[in-house]
Amino acid sequence: MVNIPKLRRRSFALSVLLVAVNLFLLNWIAQGHFGRFDLTRDQLYTLHPATIDLLSGLDDLVTMRVYLSERAFEKQPRFAHIPRELRDLVEEFGARSRGKLKIDFRDPTDDPELETEARSAGVRQLEPTGRDEQSAVVFKAFMGMALSYGGKEDQVLEVAWPVETLEFNLAMAISRLTQRETITIGFNAIKSLPEGIPPQMAAQMGQTQDEHDIDGDYQVLRDRLAKQFDVEKVKLDQEVPSHIDLLVVMNVAGMDDPAKFYLDQYLMGGGKLVVLTEGTEPNPQMGTLVGRTNMPDDLFSHYGFKVARNLVMDEQCLRNLFEPPYYFVPRLLSNYFDPEASVMNGVGPFYVVYPSSIELNPPPGVEGVVLAQTTPAAWAQEGFFNLDRSTIKPPASIDEYQQFDVVGMLQGEFTSFFANRAIPEGVGTSNQGPTLEDFENAGFFEDEEEGQSDDADEAATEDEPDEPGSDGGSDDGAGGEQDTPGGGLVQETPQVPPPEAEDPEESAGQEEGAEQEQAEEPELVVDPPPPETEAQFILNRSPETTIVVVGSSHFLGNGINLPGGVEFFWTLVDRMTTGSALSEVRNRTSAPPSVRVDLSPGEKTAIKFLGMLAVPALVLLLGIVMYVVRRTRKVSA
Repeated sequence: MVNIPKLRRRSFALSVLLVAVNLFLLNWIAQGHFGRFDLTRDQLYTLHPATIDLLSGLDDLVTMRVYLSERAFEKQPRFAHIPRELRDLVEEFGARSRGKLKIDFRDPTDDPELETEARSAGVRQLEPTGRDEQSAVVFKAFMGMALSYGGKEDQVLEVAWPVETLEFNLAMAISRLTQRETITIGFNAIKSLPEGIPPQMAAQMGQTQDEHDIDGDYQVLRDRLAKQFDVEKVKLDQEVPSHIDLLVVMNVAGMDDPAKFYLDQYLMGGGKLVVLTEGTEPNPQMGTLVGRTNMPDDLFSHYGFKVARNLVMDEQCLRNLFEPPYYFVPRLLSNYFDPEASVMNGVGPFYVVYPSSIELNPPPGVEGVVLAQTTPAAWAQEGFFNLDRSTIKPPASIDEYQQFDVVGMLQGEFTSFFANRAIPEGVGTSNQGPTLEDFENAGFFEDEEEGQSDDADEAATEDEPDEPGSDGGSDDGAGGEQDTPGGGLVQETPQVPPPEAEDPEESAGQEEGAEQEQAEEPELVVDPPPPETEAQFILNRSPETTIVVVGSSHFLGNGINLPGGVEFFWTLVDRMTTGSALSEVRNRTSAPPSVRVDLSPGEKTAIKFLGMLAVPALVLLLGIVMYVVRRTRKVSA
């Protein structure tokens, strides 16, 4: 007779064993395969394909030491989720790397040795503010990592939060650490002041600073780009260094012919340019803008673009509650980006400041593409520029609105601006501005004792006797000058007395030796001076290269802090140099949704009420369906 309870027990035990084995196998497989339901708009909690490609393409071991005060964070309810989310993301990085990323978590909480190690690695100690049962509490914690690769110096990454920004920062740090070749971005400079000279004093000498400077108002941008590239200042008074992969021209005022020449030859050598300039410039006396008068229009027109002397305004612009709109700070929407241009792929809306419209007229062999435009609700000021927001009035008629091109790209083989011109004077020679010594000589730093010393030196120089033969009126006439019938001055040939008589045999021997010595001496050949337009000094045509022109430069300055500007520029530079898709990871965290400005009032109203009523209506409809189904079941039962 069969014992049924015993069979049931065996069946239950076998089922439990099979479930345990399946769970073990499932967890083992899941260590290298991730899946999640990510319902965020830009899939912020799912690794981007560009990140996965980077990790799967690692060719050597990357070591990551993660200093994370997990126990300190877990004691604070507000921060308890941070270690878990960070660990999940970092472990997923390790799994996607196919064993090329070695991760070592270290918790310095209440461990002085690990705290010292973390500080030595360059990880700063944070002081977040938590709460206990009664009041706010400041606690100390570490949250950073140090990456090592191939014997290179460790790269330290301070973990940014929220977690959606961590993926890009971590991917960028790995990319920067493992890249084989360094990419260098140059920012041009036209003028520079000697160190130690106040700007006001330099202005009295006629010397002014550049409008933009990477160590001044572009410092924030420089720090951002330095995460991925090397950044240098490039003065256009000499040849652009060959290691500059892309040159950003944001200073065009005062660009003389030698500067144009060096810029032209950099482009002819295959260099890439990004030109940032508007057709206006600040007027400090009037507190407004004036049209630029010293822009190198001839050079720009030769390459195929023009920047208008206007100020573009747009209804889609920067706005603050209870304040007049900043019409002269338009917001460029992705709706009006070129969808086929790879450099704009994934770029979100961004603001531009005091923009001017651009016009592309590509020469033969060059293709022009408009990358970004204003909305159709834009207009422009010309001649007189009004920046008083309280008095700026949009056009009265819709026919006065139009769309303007603001960002454009030229690609192809360019011809040299100097192909049929002489090499500018001063090219290849020192063309430096005044030095500190020049200012001292000009009397800006007066020193009484030094002045007396200079006077004494001058007096001593005047009292020094002339060297023999230095005076043109000397008795022997050597080196002197005499009047000619034409009234000019000619150099008089010095009179040399004849040699004394010598022994004939000795003289013959000397003459024979002199003839032999003269025969052995090589003939001196003097080359004629090269013509000014010698062909070997000019690169006449470039290989395939790119110029991008943006009709605004102020949107990248410090203190502007408008959304999207730095991200757009960073993406542009990245796409023009490395072609990396990692910028898409950054862009998906910085592209807030935008509302189309070309919607009619009726469409806007419909969208508004649909958003307000659609979800409640769906819930109500679902409740009615469930009620009907339950009622039907009861009746049938």
